[in-house]
Amino acid sequence: MTQPAYRLRPNKAVERLLFVEAIQHIAKLNDLSEYTYYGLGGAFLEDFRIMNDFFGELGLVSIEGKEEIIKRQQFHLPCRNIRLRQMRFRSFLQSYAAGGEKSIFWLDYTRLSWPEIDDFMSVLEKLELWSMAKITVRAQPRDFKCPGNLRRKFAKILPPGVDDPPKLPSDFAALILKMLRIGTQQALKNYPDRLFQPVSSFFYNDSTPMLTLTGIVCRPNDVKIVRDTFDNWAFSNLAWDPPTKVSVPTLSTKERLKLQSVLPCDDSAGKLLELALGYMLGGGGPKDTTKQQLQQYAAFQRYFPYYMSAIP
Repeated sequence: MTQPAYRLRPNKAVERLLFVEAIQHIAKLNDLSEYTYYGLGGAFLEDFRIMNDFFGELGLVSIEGKEEIIKRQQFHLPCRNIRLRQMRFRSFLQSYAAGGEKSIFWLDYTRLSWPEIDDFMSVLEKLELWSMAKITVRAQPRDFKCPGNLRRKFAKILPPGVDDPPKLPSDFAALILKMLRIGTQQALKNYPDRLFQPVSSFFYNDSTPMLTLTGIVCRPNDVKIVRDTFDNWAFSNLAWDPPTKVSVPTLSTKERLKLQSVLPCDDSAGKLLELALGYMLGGGGPKDTTKQQLQQYAAFQRYFPYYMSAIP
């Protein structure tokens, strides 16, 4: 399934940096040198570059099944300490054993089907305590437009009384989060000494609606420690609430500089920032969403990516 180029995905860029903040909270609980980060790096290894920039002490392992993509990864290696494993993720997972090592897994998928959910559940079964797992999946209702299709594909984790997805992607994302909650419970049902405690969940749309969920595998008695650690983080989701929406506007550098002169401001940031600009971003009209977009910018401006032309 074709995805927009990374440089055209500002909401995903924001969400990546929010993941960095989640990992920074782990560092309050454990030494990150005890962790290895496992991911599906893709051709450009972008998330590995970010992990190395922020967490030089992390071990880094990228899993990729296609030989030509591995060759491209070798060309784009941002540092020497990334291990490239050429194998399908399912094969890697079958051979993976934590061996007492704490891990951070990001299963960054571009679709939603049972194999992706099953992979996530399998990862949870194998993780050492205090490990972190994150999954990203597509949240497009029309992928399951045939009546009963959702029920047929996800009967094991679909809440009672639900057969078809809601019409809005944001509502579907909230439903997928409920499905993942059931999935995590099923994955760890044979392990009474551990559970999956969510720490964040986000919904964003860079031409494709996506849901992410991040959490920590811990003992039931340690849930309070995890919640206390993340409780003061503005973007935490510790109780399986609907995902936080990330929907930043497209702004010029000049517009951003103007807005930065007004920030920070209170809960009415969207209105104040619109007044500061003096115009609507959508050109006006009854469906203009300038206030909502600028409210999002106020919330996520620290993570907003900069794009520029450069001489190669």
